[in-house]
Amino acid sequence: MHSCKSRIVTLPKSFLQDYDENFASYKQQVESLTNQAEKLDQHKNLDARFKSSLEANQTYVIDLWKAVHRRAAELKDRLGKHMEELKEFDQLAENIEKWMESLESHCGFAVPRSANIDQLKTQFEHVKVCSKMIKT
Repeated sequence: MHSCKSRIVTLPKSFLQDYDENFASYKQQVESLTNQAEKLDQHKNLDARFKSSLEANQTYVIDLWKAVHRRAAELKDRLGKHMEELKEFDQLAENIEKWMESLESHCGFAVPRSANIDQLKTQFEHVKVCSKMIKT
């Protein structure tokens, strides 16, 4: 077993004398440090509120960006579908033109093409007459 003996710490007299002589200065320094610590705590609280607000704004902006990105993807998909429909329409129009050209060459008459309504009526009447002649 170890025995515990009290040890008395003795400080040099110069240390005690220095403390006595400069007590007011030390006290002022401690108060200054305490004030600075309190200010830092206040800034810490302000910084925490600012950080919280900044994080909330950041979350909001990220959510908006995700919504914009989703919307852009939807519009891109929709545009792709419209482009496919347009290609199908162009193909059908091309097929109709080819059919009309084959009809012209096979039947021996031209499909009416005119911007003038009277000419179209005349051509249509001609087609009717030809149709009757073919049937009889």
